[in-house]
Amino acid sequence: MIKAVCFNGDVKQLDFIVEEVEGIKKVSIPKTLYSKDVKFIDFDFFGAVAHEGDEGYLIIPGNEGYICYFKNHEDNEYVLNRYTMPIFAVNKGRKAFLAIVTGMPYNYDLVYGRKDGDYYIYPRFKIDGDELYEDIKVEYYELNDNDANYSGIARFYRNFQLSRGECIPLRQRAEERPQLGYARDSIMIRIRLGWKPAPPQILHQTLENEPEMITACSFKDVEKIIDALQLEGIDKAEICLVGWNTKGHDGRWPQCFPVAEELGGEEALRQLIKKVQKIGYQIVCHTNSTDTYEISEMWNEADLLLDKQGEKPEDAPWSGGKMYHICPDIAYKQAQKILPAVADLGFKGIHYIDVLNIVMPRKCYNENHPLNIKESINVSRELMKLTREIFGGYSSEGGYDFGAKYLDFALNLDYGAGKGKPFFDEYIPLWQLVYHGIILSNPSMAETMNFSLKDSKNPKLKLIEYGGRPTYYYYSVFRDDWQASADKDLVCGTKSQLEKGIKAIKEGYELYKELSYLQNFFMEEHEKVAQGVYSVRYSDNTVITVDYNSQTYFVNKQEKTTD
Repeated sequence: MIKAVCFNGDVKQLDFIVEEVEGIKKVSIPKTLYSKDVKFIDFDFFGAVAHEGDEGYLIIPGNEGYICYFKNHEDNEYVLNRYTMPIFAVNKGRKAFLAIVTGMPYNYDLVYGRKDGDYYIYPRFKIDGDELYEDIKVEYYELNDNDANYSGIARFYRNFQLSRGECIPLRQRAEERPQLGYARDSIMIRIRLGWKPAPPQILHQTLENEPEMITACSFKDVEKIIDALQLEGIDKAEICLVGWNTKGHDGRWPQCFPVAEELGGEEALRQLIKKVQKIGYQIVCHTNSTDTYEISEMWNEADLLLDKQGEKPEDAPWSGGKMYHICPDIAYKQAQKILPAVADLGFKGIHYIDVLNIVMPRKCYNENHPLNIKESINVSRELMKLTREIFGGYSSEGGYDFGAKYLDFALNLDYGAGKGKPFFDEYIPLWQLVYHGIILSNPSMAETMNFSLKDSKNPKLKLIEYGGRPTYYYYSVFRDDWQASADKDLVCGTKSQLEKGIKAIKEGYELYKELSYLQNFFMEEHEKVAQGVYSVRYSDNTVITVDYNSQTYFVNKQEKTTD
């Protein structure tokens, strides 16, 4: 039943339109059905999709993706409000259906659960009394046989995205942009240079009470890292400087300038960039176009995103104190001035903008610059496009695919979404099955970042299984409450620390030399062949088998055959 739930608790059954074309069910609710008393619409077109003990599973696009088998669960319900792709699916053995939300695709939560032994899954469109800016539309596709599993569902959605121009294969884009081609063939090394204490002791920072910046790695220290990388024979690396800006990482966003004097100042940064590029490495930096602090010289309360109640939403406080959201429209206008100035320092490559691809598109109710979700997406895409034009590429944290058209590298796809929640049974590389060969990625901050410093080989195997780009992070541990993992961090305070880090990076570099060619190909199939053993097949017919039991992997390169 498709129903509207009103603010007063009333429930209305809604009329809807069903078009069936070549087996595709296109179900829609016209935007003319808008009503200010509607809080949300439960688009439960199918009702129960399976029963306890049935063969199959739910396929859920939380971060990378996970599945829920139709067994061993108590009645419960979970509402997922962060999903990387506007899809969900149900496998029933040799049959499956895939739902693609094509109308208002980022205006819903994904509801799934079990009641009286019946499993269900559907989108809950968040209306909040707002006028619908387009028809609500969900398309349902039936898949059979070898296409009915999660790999087949991912292949279908990938082709759906490619066919409508929402993304372009990496190999094709890399031919047009040398910066992307270099990134594809290189490892990523992020270096956090400086920051103010976090969590902050001072929430409302001013020029008078602003905490001192902690300097962990000056521009001269970065030169030492670069020299050591070169001596170790690492000939392809992309360096990303984090916290180069005034008062360091999360210091005064969105303000970047002046370059942090504590690190050596602007002239030292320009010299560093020239040296890195002369050696043959690519160097970029980290900026932010979603958040703002009161300490920023760009602070203007009129620029803030407002919720429907006129309140200013806040994120967790970071080094700059209380953090607020900038309206995406204002952020784009700011970036048109900020990013060219950043590029003038000499940076060129896959520039990193923090947060942008790991948060759901945000509405803004500020009467001076209101945005619905679609408008928010459009202006964010303009920011991504601008970044690519200025620097040669765009990267961000996360892989929400409203940015798939412009995203070149997704840092940290997984922050544990789903794990430990009801109906989580097993991770699957759903996102990678869709976007490997299109977008470079690193799977997990906690697990695969700095993988060669970890005691277990599991992080390395996860990176291989998920087709990741090795990513290293100097001073990844900087918050005072993160010290438990400090021994797995890259630091360079002493000669021995520097040598240890370079050796760890060399391991990732050698691994990537072996496997980087696969970035040119789609991940076609992922399969659990035994407990702890997974097989991954690529579109060039390379098959990788990862065995977590024996802590080994095997690469089988085969000549691709055609019928």
